[in-house]
Amino acid sequence: MTLVLAVGNEAGVVLAADGVGSYGPGIGSQQIPHKKLHAIGDRIACGEVGDLSITTRLVEALRASQLAKVPTGSLTADECLEMARKAIAQWTGEYLKSVVINTALPLDGGRALLLLAGVAQDRGFAYGITWLGEHSEPDTRHYLARGSGAQSARIYLDAYEYFVLSGRPVLSLQALAARVMERVARNNMEIGGDISLMAIHRDASDEHPVPLVEMSPTNSAIRGAIEHWELLESTIGEMLLPPPAAT
Repeated sequence: MTLVLAVGNEAGVVLAADGVGSYGPGIGSQQIPHKKLHAIGDRIACGEVGDLSITTRLVEALRASQLAKVPTGSLTADECLEMARKAIAQWTGEYLKSVVINTALPLDGGRALLLLAGVAQDRGFAYGITWLGEHSEPDTRHYLARGSGAQSARIYLDAYEYFVLSGRPVLSLQALAARVMERVARNNMEIGGDISLMAIHRDASDEHPVPLVEMSPTNSAIRGAIEHWELLESTIGEMLLPPPAAT
């Protein structure tokens, strides 16, 4: 199982992911520790979902593309999406040609995809992009969750949206993403490893001179902000009941 999610508002976008990946397709896949979040440009990052033998190469394709070379602040969200889709589709085309020569390579990438998120010239964004270059829109205006743990994450995120996410600082979004990851992992034993957090700020500041920052969920500031969400949980009640464990 796996879980990668993005939470955003007008202040920025936060990505979160668990730390266990699957290498190889289907039931024969191996579970290994793996860092799933990767910076692509100055204000754009991605998270891996699915077979690592495919997704790690998709990440490499994005890092070698124009998307990683052009300042994200000079691009619109739609332009970022199209550049990412073009790079992924080009890699997939070359990969499928190599399958014809080397039949030991898997023909089907299955559910392998990247969750691409960032802050562009016009707005923040989050998209799911499959290894075939097909994309999906955010689940709501504030979040996108992908992976086998996504359904459980959406239940929590829907409940937390009760408090309205607009206007909250990026630190609050980081704490929310960490809190959701921890709650889902608590009820899904196959989601585990070290949780990763990556924040992309719309505006630079003295506190965050670099727009893209990676932080640990054990950071004292994040733990303090998580306490805020924990206090609010008592007012949501049954909306936050744990979803049934995945079978």
